[in-house]
Amino acid sequence: MTIIANQNINIKKGRIILLNGPSSAGKTTLAWELQTNAPGYLYWLPLDCFLNAVPSQQWDNNEDEGFKTAFGLYHDCVKLISDQGKDIIMDTVICGRDSFASFETKLTGYPVVMVKVTCPAEELNRRELERGDREIGLAAGQANIMVPQKSYDLIVDTQGQSVTECADLIMELLANPKKTPYAFETLTANPSRWANATHQSEML
Repeated sequence: MTIIANQNINIKKGRIILLNGPSSAGKTTLAWELQTNAPGYLYWLPLDCFLNAVPSQQWDNNEDEGFKTAFGLYHDCVKLISDQGKDIIMDTVICGRDSFASFETKLTGYPVVMVKVTCPAEELNRRELERGDREIGLAAGQANIMVPQKSYDLIVDTQGQSVTECADLIMELLANPKKTPYAFETLTANPSRWANATHQSEML
């Protein structure tokens, strides 16, 4: 009997395009634009799917544990998809040191492209008011405690740039071998980065 070796044992990990930004910053719209215009397949996985999947009693009994559960499962699924060689868009907001630690622990060594999605607080408030299903000021508050604040491969402003312009910048980064993403590797290689942090908004 001939045994055929598993040909998928050395599958190259898929790229993980992290869209990190507060609520109402335009991450979902940007993810759809990327999916529509990217030359290859880009899977899209938003954090909200996992937040909505947490049982209501877990939120009622221990909200912190509910968030930890959602983040942990989210990062596990992103890791699994990348392990299959598929490129995936993460649509999330990482707020605070603990949330970033979960992301870092699960995805260190993976090809993460870090993109900060931002716009001014006044515009975030306007969008929340327009949507009608968000507490006004929530997004601006998230923006202040997002981690990291500065260390990204690319920062896009969804007020100053159109969604098409933002997507084009990301696709240019992905397509240009001379612009190898480095932000995540730099962060994970610097374990002392928290040592002198006095406030979450100053981290990284």
